[in-house]
Amino acid sequence: MAKILIVDDSDKIVNDLDHFFREQGFEILTAGDGEQGLDIVRNNPDIDLVITDMAMPKMDGLTMSEKIRNELQNSKVRILALTTTSDRHVKERRHAAGITVWGVKPFHGESAIDVIHHLLKMPEHSASRKTKSVTPPKQG
Repeated sequence: MAKILIVDDSDKIVNDLDHFFREQGFEILTAGDGEQGLDIVRNNPDIDLVITDMAMPKMDGLTMSEKIRNELQNSKVRILALTTTSDRHVKERRHAAGITVWGVKPFHGESAIDVIHHLLKMPEHSASRKTKSVTPPKQG
């Protein structure tokens, strides 16, 4: 099964997503900020998907994504960025950073599992070239 890295400074979000995705059979790694996340990607080049918060201490999700693509030259990993902002400059920077898909918080594993499976089936060359928005349906 695929290996997913969850990067968020909220312990609750990390724990909730970790628990949900492990139950689905995914191998999960976690980090509390972008610096830790970048180190984990550097040491685990077989990670298939990074789910990252945008606003974190030490290093934000955008900077981490840019470094994954540029410093580590990793174009295969898919990056799902979670945000609460719709700022135009952030949208432009997300595309330049090679973020595959971005979603709006709150993000629930249950409502996003189809998106995750779709991302994992994308050809490697598409992982860093397409940026699109996904809004998982609200739980009801």
